[in-house]
Amino acid sequence: MNPIIRVLKTLFYDYPIKAWRWFINELTNNDMSNARMAFSIGFGSMMCSMPIWGFQMWVAVAVAQLCKLNRAIVLTFSNLSLPPVIPFILWGSLYIGGLILDQPTLISINNITLDYAMQTLYQYIIGAIVFSILLGLLAGVISYIILRFTRHAK
Repeated sequence: MNPIIRVLKTLFYDYPIKAWRWFINELTNNDMSNARMAFSIGFGSMMCSMPIWGFQMWVAVAVAQLCKLNRAIVLTFSNLSLPPVIPFILWGSLYIGGLILDQPTLISINNITLDYAMQTLYQYIIGAIVFSILLGLLAGVISYIILRFTRHAK
């Protein structure tokens, strides 16, 4: 077999198949308790809205490895910050930051400038951290309740 074809087959067929099998095996791992799976879902959901955009999946997988969580679940739920959801995450972060810092959250298309973004950066960061913690707690509790009724505990 031609070496170039062999390399291409390995890169585009063998590795994706192995990665997909690992991912499905991690998702269907029945050795984990319901609490640990719910914690994995909650942690992944928390990391999806953490204000470290671009690095949240890397940090989520590294912390999941250290805490012995289900890496596939954490990776899946840390990737929920899709483009249609990002405006809601940003607005929720600014709103909660405004509640905490007792500042108004007035967002209009006319006043979105770089100066306005820099003025509300502190409000956004505080709000994003609190918002992500609340989102993680909510996702963890809801997933634990669902897992409790749909899956047998080990």
